[in-house]
Amino acid sequence: MRLIFRRLLLLGLLMLALTVMAGGSLWHHFGDFAADPGFTLSINGEDVDLSGLQDFEGPGLGSLLLAGLVVAVIACVVVPLVLLLSVGLPLLILLLVLGGLALGAVSLGALVFSPIWLIVLVLWLLLRSPRASRR
Repeated sequence: MRLIFRRLLLLGLLMLALTVMAGGSLWHHFGDFAADPGFTLSINGEDVDLSGLQDFEGPGLGSLLLAGLVVAVIACVVVPLVLLLSVGLPLLILLLVLGGLALGAVSLGALVFSPIWLIVLVLWLLLRSPRASRR
């Protein structure tokens, strides 16, 4: 099972890397087309101005790495905590309340039936056969 999980994780990371590289190459390719004066993009019959696309170079590698780190922290820490606190905490509270009620019922039963157990213990001590002394 571990081998399958490792291979699936590796395949997922490989697909993620390929997607990032493909997206970067498409961005670079269409950025070059936007610089060509003969290239026009028409959506619903209206021409879209792509002159600003050539000037936009992105935030840089450091900002992208920081954004990736923030996304990773959110995905690995915040999402499990939200799930834990939104699902696990109410279940824990419910189990603690039910456990407290059960403990209260058992304690009440022990208090109510303790005289009966005391009588049973006294009768058992009186009616049992005496032990043979070992000498």
